Amino acid sequence: MNTRRGFTLVEILASIAVVAVLSVLLITATSKIINRARDVKCQEKLRQLHIASRNFYIENNNDQLAHHEGKVWTRQLVPYLETKTDGLQLIEPFRCPAAPDRPDALYWQPDYAINAHTALYYPMVWPTGNKKFGFEESPEKSINFLDWIPGWLWARRSEFTMATEERHDEVFRHGGRINVIFMDGHLDTLTAPFPTNPLEAPWR
Repeated sequence: MNTRRGFTLVEILASIAVVAVLSVLLITATSKIINRARDVKCQEKLRQLHIASRNFYIENNNDQLAHHEGKVWTRQLVPYLETKTDGLQLIEPFRCPAAPDRPDALYWQPDYAINAHTALYYPMVWPTGNKKFGFEESPEKSINFLDWIPGWLWARRSEFTMATEERHDEVFRHGGRINVIFMDGHLDTLTAPFPTNPLEAPWR
């Protein structure tokens, strides 16, 4: 007499449910690992940009990185990043691993931005509004580089509210955070909401 019995419908459905739950957990865990790896790589790139900028300032008598009169800070930092240019193409040190893929981006369209209040950005507009690296009064509060809207070379405090409302997914691409590195070299993150009055922000 054959005593073998097959699986019941309930058992099959239960098995499928268990497999589905395990798959979701695995995918979630894998996604977190990938996002964390991107986060770490992004922070390392910010650190490299910061070190390169310091070396630039030292070798150029504390002159400022700039975006005016044909000067672009992404080009100015290339000699200090142990890399080389690739025509007009945006090279790897200026690409955030969590930003949208932009294979045709040019060197003046980075995924990172320099703080427009500390770089020399159009001095004819802000002739006295910029401070040189070595003369920052509070380097621990002064941002040097940060994740920003892909394609923008600079960032101003007054633009943060706009970015929060209009370009949120592009800016907050690290789990709702913006990676930043300050003038004193420490890494941190910024999260929304930002102060309505930019002057009330604890950073600049």
